Amino acid sequence: MQILVKEPRHRRSGFPDLVLWSAGKQVVMVAEVKGPGDTLSTKQRLWLDFFMKEDGERVKAYLCKVTAFHDCLCCEMFLS
Repeated sequence: MQILVKEPRHRRSGFPDLVLWSAGKQVVMVAEVKGPGDTLSTKQRLWLDFFMKEDGERVKAYLCKVTAFHDCLCCEMFLS
């Protein structure tokens, strides 16, 4: 995460849409959210790859695909 802290203005492009963390458990989850017909950009892929290479016990990276199902929106989560 040092890479983001050092130069946030230049490093934020493509950063995942959702970040959740548990301070008590010291766990971070990041997710990129995509709608129908939407695809990952190169920078989004690089960020997900970066998070996947971090400590797997403390950092989880997901791709969330949003779809319409009847009258609601559903989100399928995939480990990237």
